[in-house]
Amino acid sequence: MSATSPPPGINPHPPPVDFDNAKGDAELILFSSDQFPFFVHKWPLAMSSPIFSDMLTIGDHHPKDRTTHDAHGGLLSVQLMETGETLEALLRVIYPLPNPAINTIELLSSLTDAAVKYDVGAAISYVRSLLLEDRFLSQWPLRVYAIAKRYSFSDVEDAALKKCYGLDLGEPWLLSYPETKNLGALDLHKLIVFKQKRTKEAIAKLPKFQMNIKKCRVCHQQGCAWWPRFYQSAREALEDCPSSEGITFAMMLQAAELAEGDANTQCSRNCEDVVRNSHILPRLKASIDALPWEYGYPKQFGLQKRIGDHINQASRS
Repeated sequence: MSATSPPPGINPHPPPVDFDNAKGDAELILFSSDQFPFFVHKWPLAMSSPIFSDMLTIGDHHPKDRTTHDAHGGLLSVQLMETGETLEALLRVIYPLPNPAINTIELLSSLTDAAVKYDVGAAISYVRSLLLEDRFLSQWPLRVYAIAKRYSFSDVEDAALKKCYGLDLGEPWLLSYPETKNLGALDLHKLIVFKQKRTKEAIAKLPKFQMNIKKCRVCHQQGCAWWPRFYQSAREALEDCPSSEGITFAMMLQAAELAEGDANTQCSRNCEDVVRNSHILPRLKASIDALPWEYGYPKQFGLQKRIGDHINQASRS
């Protein structure tokens, strides 16, 4: 950050609406890295951020020669490292304007960086709420997790962790995004270990609930022919993501319909039996949800070798 005009020979873009000094009362110009000028006022900047407050105080105590700023009406200009898109989003949170529309993870990530860098409390609260939105959590869980972990957003980290378990965490390309490069191989390996442990414990819940199934009124078996099919489908769903979201009543019915369509099935009351035993599903899901999302991390059994393998894989990608 420097109190200078844009580099010689570089023509700035037109200022964005709301920061174009239409009223002629601007006190300062902020230039983005791509040379968008933002005509701003000292008071909202100083009130929103101790970093901006200190910067402006230093500027007031050490004024620049006004003749170097004739092109800008004698206003002091400050060159910032953020792009125009990011800087405009940040200023829209600082000023009494509608909050900016953030529709990409890239803009959300850069806005988070800027909010923390300049310690803008309102912007930090805003990005934390956005990071918790499903449109970002579901599509970019590991990137959100990396952002949250970097800035100690514990609530966001916990929410993103659960979504990360739906990823194939062994893929080295997951570390190729700008945000995930802040994650070490150790961080990724922890996620892999935690997912494996939770998956194992979730699958272990399934046979225990077979004992709670009411016996079929025709064949007098617990689960008729539908239970083995449901067990296999539920197991595969938990291996993909060890949460209860993938375990549904529709999965139970599909297992029953497949069983009734099988010529080798001895009982034709599978669908009816599923309906009679639908009470086990909420209890099964609650049992899976009650499992921990994080576990103790092993510090032995060749851990250093496993970490090294992940580092080598990531470096080759």
